[in-house]
Amino acid sequence: MTGQTGGNAAQLHEQYSDTSRLKTRIEAHRRFSERADSFVAWVVDGLDVGSDELVLDAGCGYGACFDELRRRGARIVGIDRSAGMVGKAPQPGCTGSLSGLGVGDLQALPIAAGAMDRVLANYVLFHVPDVPQALREVRRVLRPGGRAVLTTNASDSQAALIELHALAARAAGYSPRPRRTLRFTELEGPLVAAEFAQCRLHTWDDAFLFPTVSDALRYYATGPIDAIADRPADDSHRAAITAKMSDLIQREIDRHGVLRVPKRAIRFTVRR
Repeated sequence: MTGQTGGNAAQLHEQYSDTSRLKTRIEAHRRFSERADSFVAWVVDGLDVGSDELVLDAGCGYGACFDELRRRGARIVGIDRSAGMVGKAPQPGCTGSLSGLGVGDLQALPIAAGAMDRVLANYVLFHVPDVPQALREVRRVLRPGGRAVLTTNASDSQAALIELHALAARAAGYSPRPRRTLRFTELEGPLVAAEFAQCRLHTWDDAFLFPTVSDALRYYATGPIDAIADRPADDSHRAAITAKMSDLIQREIDRHGVLRVPKRAIRFTVRR
C-alpha cells in the first residue's frame, strides 16, 4: 500500500475498499519519479529471495509486487485486510507461483509459526494500530534465519507537497493537520531493532516531477487533500482547497518548469 495516509478505520476503508486511489498513486510514482530505476525491484532486493522460497506479501493490495517476486522464483502468499483489494489481485491457479491469497490482519496473521522463508510488508505498517504486535507477528511467521523487508515513507517525505497543502487549506479557511501523521517511519527503528536479531535501514531518495497542474492534482486528490482538521462529511472542502492548490502549483511550474516534490522511502531489512 503506497501513499501518505494514516488514520482510522473509516479512512482506511475510503482509501482501500477498492483499487482506484492506490492505482492512481502507483501510476504517479511510475510516470513522474525522477529516478528511472525500479523502486519495486529495490524493495524486493532486500528480501534476497531464493528460487522456490515461500514469501508472505502482507498487505499485498492488488498484487503490485507479485511480478517482481515471480521473477525471483518466489512462491507467494498474499494477504490484505481489504477484500476489495484481494478481489483484484491475481488468484491462485492464475499463476503457478501464487500459493495462496486471502483477507487477513497483519496484527493476527492466519499463518503457522515459522512457515515463511521471507515476509514483505510494503507500505502497510503505518496503517496498523498496534505496530509492535504486527512486528511480533512478522517475527512469529518467519522461519529461524528468515528475512523480512518493511518499507514506509520517511518522516520528511513529500514535505514540499504537504507545505503547499497547508497554504492552500488555510487560504480556503481550513486548518491543516500536523505533519507527523504516520505511525511507522524511520523514527520507529528502535521498535524494529528490538524485535529482530538483525536490522538494517536503507533509504531511497527520489522526487516527483509533475509537469502539469492536473498531473499533480490527480495525485494530491488521492489523500493529501483530506489532511485537515474537522473534515466535512460531504467533502465540500475539496473544491475550495483544490482551487487554491491549483494556483500554488501553477506558480511553482511557472518558476521551475515542474513541481518537484522530494520523496524518501525507508527499507528496514531484518532477520529472525
